[in-house]
Amino acid sequence: MFTLARLAEILQVVGWMLTLAGQVLVTFKQRSAFVVWAFANLALMGVQLDAQLFWSAGMFATNLIFCAWSYWRWR
Repeated sequence: MFTLARLAEILQVVGWMLTLAGQVLVTFKQRSAFVVWAFANLALMGVQLDAQLFWSAGMFATNLIFCAWSYWRWR
């Protein structure tokens, strides 16, 4: 059965995987890393909001803003 708890677990794994992929892309100086990180932050923010961890969700929202800024700066 597919539950909200299972969805949260899947989003958490996807977020971690995207975070690692973003780090690898930054290592190779790829601008697309910030897009990958933005999706990771969105996924992890959803998990935190579902768990009612609002301060952690705020941290991922802040990271999302920095991803957008970094993407713009690397143009």
